[in-house]
Amino acid sequence: MEGESLLKLVHVFVILGLAAIVLALWIPSRPSPDTQGKFHVSEAATLLAELARAVEAFYQQHGRLPVVSELKLNPTSGEFVEGLTGNNPYFAHLRIERVYPAVAGKTLGWFFDPATGQWDECSFGTVEVRFKPLRCRETSRRE
Repeated sequence: MEGESLLKLVHVFVILGLAAIVLALWIPSRPSPDTQGKFHVSEAATLLAELARAVEAFYQQHGRLPVVSELKLNPTSGEFVEGLTGNNPYFAHLRIERVYPAVAGKTLGWFFDPATGQWDECSFGTVEVRFKPLRCRETSRRE
């Protein structure tokens, strides 16, 4: 009798374990909408990081800040970014289509301070803080 009860209990656990595995595979995991928006904005931040390196090199060589068209950047756009513009601050313009609606058509802006050689990556543009890089979200919480 005791052996039968133990065997039934093992069967129940095996069936529950298999059901949990099947259920986990059957339900697709989807990122939250904010995660999608952050992913789209991260492309803008990546392009701005490339731009930042080019701006610093141009500034070292010419002693002035360039407009984007003076820099030999490739690429200046991406799947979610329409293009880069500006002359301090510099902006990445997110596309209107194929982009999470809360960030569609918004801008992410970076400002270079030649006196300190530092970039302000958080204060400019129309992208909501919740979609900006983590360091910007942490800074806004402290203020």
